[in-house]
Amino acid sequence: MVWLLLACDDERGPREPSAVVEYDGYLYAGPTSQETFFEQGEVVFAVDEGEEVQAEQPYEDIPSYWRADLPAGAGYTLRLVNEDSYPAVWRGHAPVNDGAWFSGALFGAERAQVDELLAALDTPVGESARSLADGGVAHLWGAPWDAEGWDCANVRVNGVPPLCYLIDESTGALTRVESGDFSWFFALNLQGGEATVEDGAGASEVYSFEGGDMVYALWYASGGAS
Repeated sequence: MVWLLLACDDERGPREPSAVVEYDGYLYAGPTSQETFFEQGEVVFAVDEGEEVQAEQPYEDIPSYWRADLPAGAGYTLRLVNEDSYPAVWRGHAPVNDGAWFSGALFGAERAQVDELLAALDTPVGESARSLADGGVAHLWGAPWDAEGWDCANVRVNGVPPLCYLIDESTGALTRVESGDFSWFFALNLQGGEATVEDGAGASEVYSFEGGDMVYALWYASGGAS
């Protein structure tokens, strides 16, 4: 499986693999805007079977640009936290050489943006998203990197079918679907600290979370679709 996260190696040509790489890029405040930035707070990479790495802002005049030194190719869980956001959780792999994530690929969970997004979802009776503010549950929002070959009916989060939505490209409207093509999937009101996402074609990934988190399983690429 090739999974998260849009690691883009530096374009200066092939080099010998390094033990530690610079990984950097712009962070935005939330999922629905590329005009507001994640400028203050904590950006922490928890490296699989390794230590936590605190990202830093290398340029004083560009507070939205962050950098971390990570083991080359290592898997990680990324957590973004600040006063204006719910904690945001991502999974990914560091590049094998110095590189950057694509601009707009990573963002926080600004409260107003997340609340608006969740409130707009058409959900079955009794399945609306609980507030993240009290820390009792987490929500997961996923999307395939390449939707070809994906079928909503086969996707599972902790063994349960998520809520799938198809975006009308002309109007932007979301329609809830239960099978076939889809654009996004949501697993709401998660508890227990882990969410296992399965694409239905043999690929899976585990996201660790805490109550109150917004978990992003975006740009998810599986063996069947990548």
